[in-house]
Amino acid sequence: AGAAAVGVEMSSKSIHLPGFQGALINPKPWLAAHDHLFLPVWRAFTHGDFNEFNILVTEDLHCWLIDFYRTGLGHILRDVVELETVIKFNLTETANLTDYQQLENSLLGQRSIEQPQEPDENNPYYKSFVVVEHLRNLTLPFTSVRDNQQVEYNLSLLLTTLNLLRYNFMRAHHPKVLLSAALLCSWLDDKIPSTHP
Repeated sequence: AGAAAVGVEMSSKSIHLPGFQGALINPKPWLAAHDHLFLPVWRAFTHGDFNEFNILVTEDLHCWLIDFYRTGLGHILRDVVELETVIKFNLTETANLTDYQQLENSLLGQRSIEQPQEPDENNPYYKSFVVVEHLRNLTLPFTSVRDNQQVEYNLSLLLTTLNLLRYNFMRAHHPKVLLSAALLCSWLDDKIPSTHP
C-alpha cells in the first residue's frame, strides 16, 4: 500500500522512484526469490518501539525509556535496527533521494559490524553515520550468525524498513524507505543465493 501511495509500480522486478534516476531492485520479488532463507536468531525481550519520542535524556544526561506497550519477545536486534531507521528517516534531513542514497551507500559500505568505517568529517551526514555505526557496534555480542553478522543485521534492517510502509504517519518518508530497502536488497544479493534463476 505504501508503494502505491507514492506512485511506485510494484509488479515488476525493478522499481522506479519519482525524482530518482535509474531502476532499483524491487524488494517484493526479491523477498519471494529468497523465501528459503532462514537464519538462526536469538530472541530476547525488546522494548519494541524505540524512537525519538520514547527515549528521554535529562539535562544531567540520564536516559529514560517510556511507552512499553509493544515490549515482548522479539529478534534480539529489533530495537537497534528500529532505532537505526528512526535516525535515517526521521532525524536526518536530506534534500532529495539522491542525497539520501549517499547516506545509505556510506552505511552499506560497512562490510562487517566489527570493522567500522572511518567516516569523512566533511560528509553532511557525518553525525548520523557515526551514531548508526556506534549502534551497530553495540550488537556484536548479540548476533547469532558468527561467520557473517553484517548479513544478519542487514536482513533484520531490511524487514524492519519494509514494515514502515504500513504506516500512514511515515508516508512522507516512503520514497526513502523504498530506496533503502532496494539498496539493502542489492547489498544482500551478493551474500545470499536466491531460489530462482
